[in-house]
Amino acid sequence: MSNQNQYISNFQILPVTLTPVLDTAAYDSSDVLFIPTIVPLLASSQDYRRVRVEIMDITIIDRSNDKGLFDLVFCTTNPSTFGAANAACAITSAEAAASVRKVVSVNAYTELTAATNAIAQPDFPSFIIEVPSGATGFFLGAISRDTKTYAANDLVITLGMRFHNMQQA
Repeated sequence: MSNQNQYISNFQILPVTLTPVLDTAAYDSSDVLFIPTIVPLLASSQDYRRVRVEIMDITIIDRSNDKGLFDLVFCTTNPSTFGAANAACAITSAEAAASVRKVVSVNAYTELTAATNAIAQPDFPSFIIEVPSGATGFFLGAISRDTKTYAANDLVITLGMRFHNMQQA
C-alpha cells in the first residue's frame, strides 16, 4: 500500500494505491477475492471527528492479464463475517447493512501490453464514504464473479479520492 499515514486537508485530492494479497488457488464465483483491507487515509496524529471521502475514480492493473470479473466492496468498518480469502463470502445481512457503503463491479479490461497486463477503469458515479470517528481509514474487500487463478500480487488498485467536510475534534 502507498500513501499510508498521510497528512490530509479539506478538499485535497489524493490517490491511494493498494496491492491486496490474493490466494494462488483457483477462485469460484462468489468467493472472497481478498478480505477487507484498510485503505489508510489519516496519520495517526491527526485528530478528526468526521472525514468524508469521495471516491472519484478507480483504476485496476491486472499484472497477469487474467481479466477476472469481481465486485469491490467499500466498508466503513472491517466486517468480521465477510469470509476468508478463496472461500464463499459469508457476510451477515446485519453486518452488511452496518458496514457496506458501496459495491462497484469490475466488468471490462483493456490490454496494456500484449498478453502481460490489462487495465480496468469501472464506470460508476462518484460516492462518499464517511470514516468513523477515531478511525484512520475505511476498508476495501472484493468478491470474485468468475473462475480464475491469480498470482499473489496480480492486482494493483488505485483509488482517486477527494476529502470533504473534515472537522477537527
